[in-house]
Amino acid sequence: MMKGRVEMGERAAWCHRLGFLFWICRLISHLTFVLERLIHIELADLVSTCAYLEPNWPNNGAAPSVPSATPSKSNKPCPDCGSLHKEIFEFRRWNEGEPNEGMEWERIVRPVVQRWGMFVDIYV
Repeated sequence: MMKGRVEMGERAAWCHRLGFLFWICRLISHLTFVLERLIHIELADLVSTCAYLEPNWPNNGAAPSVPSATPSKSNKPCPDCGSLHKEIFEFRRWNEGEPNEGMEWERIVRPVVQRWGMFVDIYV
């Protein structure tokens, strides 16, 4: 309904900068997508190999063996929002009594995200 009713004014002195800002916004959104993809690739590798269950992980250089551990499937509602969340990665949990029990986020996921964040800060 408004087509043809709004007259475009003259170009301002800094109008050419808007195209540059648009390009920067697209670049940042693309870098965010790439960063998220790299994080997902590393987490998928950790889930498939269960390397984090090795006693001296992350400082071991040997190929990981798949130890026996309990799967992390949980049908409990989220304590924060009350809904059931479908997890992208299902990590095997550390066994009860181990020092890392219940610390999957702190010991596995957060370091991966922080490493890739530092990589972007340093090299991008």
